[in-house]
Amino acid sequence: MAFPILGQIADPIPGSIEKGDLVMEIEEWLRAPATSSGSTRARLSVMKPAYDGSGRVFVNDLRGPMYIAANDQLTEYVDFNDVFPNFQDETRLGTGFHSFAFHPNFENNGKFYTAHTENAGSGAADFTMPIDVSINIQSVITEWTASNPAANVFSGTRREIMRIEYNEQVHNVQEIAFNHFVSSSDPDYGMLYICSGDGEAVNQGYPEIAHRLDTVYGTLLRIDPMGSNSTNGQYGIPADNPYVADGDPNTLGEIYAWGFRNPHRIIWDSANPDRLFLFDIGERNIEEINLIVKGGDYGYSQREGTFLMNTAVDSDVVFPLPANDGDFNYVYPVAQYDHDEGRAIAGGQIYRGELWPELDGKMLFGDIANGRVFYVDADSLQLGSQAPIQELRLFKTVERSLLQIMGNSRADLRFGIGEDGQLYLTTKRDGYIRRFVAPEQNPNGTGLLANVSTRGEVVDGAGILIGGVVVVDGNRRVLVRGLGPTLADFGVNNALSNPRITVYDEGGEVIATNENWGDNTNAATIAAITTSLGATALVDGSADAALLLFLPAGNYTVHLEGVDGATGVGLIEVYRLP
Repeated sequence: MAFPILGQIADPIPGSIEKGDLVMEIEEWLRAPATSSGSTRARLSVMKPAYDGSGRVFVNDLRGPMYIAANDQLTEYVDFNDVFPNFQDETRLGTGFHSFAFHPNFENNGKFYTAHTENAGSGAADFTMPIDVSINIQSVITEWTASNPAANVFSGTRREIMRIEYNEQVHNVQEIAFNHFVSSSDPDYGMLYICSGDGEAVNQGYPEIAHRLDTVYGTLLRIDPMGSNSTNGQYGIPADNPYVADGDPNTLGEIYAWGFRNPHRIIWDSANPDRLFLFDIGERNIEEINLIVKGGDYGYSQREGTFLMNTAVDSDVVFPLPANDGDFNYVYPVAQYDHDEGRAIAGGQIYRGELWPELDGKMLFGDIANGRVFYVDADSLQLGSQAPIQELRLFKTVERSLLQIMGNSRADLRFGIGEDGQLYLTTKRDGYIRRFVAPEQNPNGTGLLANVSTRGEVVDGAGILIGGVVVVDGNRRVLVRGLGPTLADFGVNNALSNPRITVYDEGGEVIATNENWGDNTNAATIAAITTSLGATALVDGSADAALLLFLPAGNYTVHLEGVDGATGVGLIEVYRLP
């Protein structure tokens, strides 16, 4: 039994993340080939374009394959199993082909970069642990040069530019990326950013490794991959990096920012390309979104989120900040959530576009484990404060969570983006690439449907009132209501006191069910639509049932029954939204 530690904060961020007003329809687009017969079909990791004008989107499986998604199909571009004899793809979560990044001039120079893991001893490391511990894995950064950048199958050459050793097989190099939104004259053009985790050093009892400037652990590195002034001569160290000219021979010039646990993803805002965001997976308490400051110290392992860590006491709990916190000059997250909401942050993309006006300027991210999709206003993310987080509502015929859509207990969620700004969600368990459905000109659909109502009496506890509805020539958004208590207000004798409605498709599968309409997360929308249709208003707190659905063409039945054996007169209504 675990006992609380004096001064610890049991609930770092009280309250909960509520669902916002944004609802996005989601669909399965492509499914990656199975690379295992186990519970995880395909370990999809990163999805991003080459920004070469081709419209191709690339996606990798941690087990080795890299695919091109184009013309509604996946084509294998290269497989690391065929290239690297020491490739280590799946002994723990931190192994495999982690990330890739296309040079901003890939269209002409054919260069892109990858990060993968190899077994300890596979090659001479450029960076190793500063203390005497066993080495279990190496992260390798490789430069590839495609003979034909437009080809959909790789051919060309490659060279290794960096190799880092870690004592554990997690929290290594999870992400590499370029800023694709600056001009070729900008100092940041062509600079490769590398996210290097702490190698689980804190968990292993070496907290000092994760917070120092003479190692690459727990840092964001920035290099010129086409330069040569590094110690190994295989890459360059930019002259404008913060520690290049600090006069301290013990600091690494490659470091751009530091003090992270597991810097899992980084993104730039296309509308504000000088704003770089880093998503850091926390220990036992806080998940972070950080706005990156050149040379910034983000505090780990002395801080987790906006809280004190005391690894000498217990790294699994957090404490209030000390009175002299300002003396340390730590940079704190611009948004954060605690483990009441999830377990590991999945970052993230900023949508800037016209297809979904309601999403413009929103940063989407989520939780890897439970698949919840969150959003914040990107422009509101400012140093010195934490922006409020809301949950995006996902819609597939009816509002559902991602886990419900998947039919699984864990999502392994990741985010992707296309050159056109299209947003993607990938899930390892089922290997699907999902995307948001483009809005129709008529958001309520084009299908034909007459308003339907069926009135009858539920005569005993097993009695059911059934209504039917058909959608033809398209699809249609509908409001389905099961009335009982409201009927009593109109003088109907023996009105059903507690109705439940369940909608079935023609195959007998349950589409959705509801009792007590006010318990819906979109109850306010249902009330507003009811008013706009001129339908009888539903009283707040009444036990009437209601559902707002988007139905594809097909045949449907609506069952109305009494909850807990209730009997009486009920009414099924189906309204077509204009």
